[in-house]
Amino acid sequence: MSRPDVIEADVSFFGEDIPRDMSQHLLDTLSALGVHTSSPRPNVRSIELLLLLVILPLQAFLSSMGEDAYRALRQAIEDLFQASGAEGRKAAFQDRETELQVLLEPGLPEEAYEQLHSLDLSRFGSGTLSFNHGSKCWLWHPDAGATAGG
Repeated sequence: MSRPDVIEADVSFFGEDIPRDMSQHLLDTLSALGVHTSSPRPNVRSIELLLLLVILPLQAFLSSMGEDAYRALRQAIEDLFQASGAEGRKAAFQDRETELQVLLEPGLPEEAYEQLHSLDLSRFGSGTLSFNHGSKCWLWHPDAGATAGG
C-alpha cells in the first residue's frame, strides 16, 4: 500500500548501452526525492528517441521539488546521458493522467530545470513540452486533437 507522501512512478530505461550503476543512480535519486519506482510499462510512443521514461503524477512531482532536488535530478540525468552515449536521445517525464510529456535532453541549462518547478501543467493538454534554447522557455507541442487545459 502506498503512503500519501510518496509519489508512485513507473520507470523504463531503453537501450542496452546504459550502465547498471547509472540507472541505479537515477533510481536512487528519484527515491531520495520521495518517488517510489515500480516496473516499467510496455506501451510507449516514440520509443526510439527515448533513453528513459518516467510515468508519474507530474505536477505533484515537479511542485514538490526544491532547488537542491532539481540540481540532484539534473545531475543524475546528465550522468545517465553521458554514461550511455545518448546522442540524440531524450529522457521523458510523463504525466500519468494526461500523458503530457516533458522532454529532457543532454545539456539542458539549469534554468530549464528551475522553470519546471513553477510551470502550471494544467494549462496544457496531452502533447510534449520541450525547452527552447533561443527563447529560454518551455514550449508545448500538442498531440493531434489536444486542447489546452486538458
